[in-house]
Amino acid sequence: MRLLTVLLIGLLSLVMIACEETETDDQDIAEGVEGLFINEFLAKNEIDSVNVDENGGYDDWVELYNSTDAAIDIGGMYITDSADDLMQWQIPATDASLTTVPAGGYLIIWCDKQPDEGALHMNIKLSTDGEAIVLTEADGETIVDSVTFGAQVTNVSMGRSVDGGDTWVTFTTPSPGAANVEPVGALVINEFLASNDTSATDENGDHDDWVELYNGTDAAIDIGGMYITDDPADLTQHQIADSSASMTTIPAGGYLILWCDKESEQGVLHMEIKLSGDGESVVLVDTDGVTVIDEFTFGPQQADISLGRFVDGGGIWIPFTTPTPGATNG
Repeated sequence: MRLLTVLLIGLLSLVMIACEETETDDQDIAEGVEGLFINEFLAKNEIDSVNVDENGGYDDWVELYNSTDAAIDIGGMYITDSADDLMQWQIPATDASLTTVPAGGYLIIWCDKQPDEGALHMNIKLSTDGEAIVLTEADGETIVDSVTFGAQVTNVSMGRSVDGGDTWVTFTTPSPGAANVEPVGALVINEFLASNDTSATDENGDHDDWVELYNGTDAAIDIGGMYITDDPADLTQHQIADSSASMTTIPAGGYLILWCDKESEQGVLHMEIKLSGDGESVVLVDTDGVTVIDEFTFGPQQADISLGRFVDGGGIWIPFTTPTPGATNG
């Protein structure tokens, strides 16, 4: 009888230990995924975008963001584009080095129906007509995060206005693997000419490089005090003068030309930068000198041929043999 009592106590102890370990594991998982978000996605990724996978494919993608201070391994979780089938695709748990989202970091998963290409390639594909994206815990039931979206535009992503935030906005310049920065309304770099030989001239008759800004909102925007740069490593390269709002204010639905001629003494619309015909970047930065409003990276340019969004504020960039500074890119 005594031996039986000892055995029962031992067995009870083992059960209690097992239960404690299970409860601890569940708690750790719950804490680990509480700050995991579907942060941005691109459902219509085509050639000429900058979003390619490791094989050079222009595939749909979903960006996950980990807002916690601990890494989260998504291996074993499920992702689906159908809210009715939460276990549509299980993310492989074969390589944690690939499927772990670092603390405060991002992870891109490719929705290309090519799982043979690796652990980060899902056997789902996003619909450009709109659908849902759902991330589910390894139990196949507990939803970590989800988003439902409508029809999508080529090379224009949707993302939370700030990482992990509640508001979703469109990004004409997607930011996979980087912070989501909400533009100031719809203020964008809309067109530019980096090699101006015989095209538009400034008020002094000079054929200078230029950048056209477009205000797609229903309210005027004064860019005085903002910064413009051709060096992403130096966001405060040139501050646009805030001394003449009448010159630096873009009307609702209107345009403004900035001359990139390194001749700022000629007026507030003349910038101390010059665009390279060999290719570089142009970046518009908010008055805090940190927040990027819009940016574009381009390659070698041809003389008197501009590059612009089609249509105004859109996500596709095309060359214009007849540049349209200060007018619609129609």
